Amino acid sequence: LIFLMIFLSMTGCNLQTDPAKMLDLAVKNNDIEKVRQLLDDGVSAEPKPKQGWTPLMIAVVRNRPEMADLLLAHGADIHTRNKSQTLLHLVARYGKNDMVEYLLKRGMSTKRRDWLSWTPLMWASLQGKDDMVKKLIDWGSDVNVKDVDHNTPLILAVWRGHKETAMLLLSHNANLLAVNKEGFNAAQLAEKHEFHDLAKELAALAKK
Repeated sequence: LIFLMIFLSMTGCNLQTDPAKMLDLAVKNNDIEKVRQLLDDGVSAEPKPKQGWTPLMIAVVRNRPEMADLLLAHGADIHTRNKSQTLLHLVARYGKNDMVEYLLKRGMSTKRRDWLSWTPLMWASLQGKDDMVKKLIDWGSDVNVKDVDHNTPLILAVWRGHKETAMLLLSHNANLLAVNKEGFNAAQLAEKHEFHDLAKELAALAKK
């Protein structure tokens, strides 16, 4: 412990004296009164330069709308990005459905792409988050969007064996015959990954 304290002191990573780290910790602990106090004392809600996770990202992914409201009221940037991922990407990847509509009502776009050229719908489809998939589609997400490897939300859902997600996408006119750069459509990819029942169902649908 002594060596750790010395290391933290030498590297300047002392939580007791670093306001930004104190703010991050208070957000993680859902201590809204501590967050309010730090912000009122002048601690920035939007770190500069932007590196890694901002307090707003933490609040949004942990499904804390009241905390997010407080940070936004003190200048946090709702359009901030982490490695090219918007808040909506992060929620689709790590978070819960509740925060999707929260972000959409505040102007977040469903069409932004990250470093994989994926939209939030693509992440939600990969994760099999059906409620989130439906919400994103209802707000205008393109169900047939393709990444640089020509993967679609349907192909990504099938890659992980998410049958319900695949059927949901198909019910919203996802292209069952779309092929990725490896030459696989959804049914073929399901078979490749040994989701045999799903592969049979998709192949049968393709024949109709």
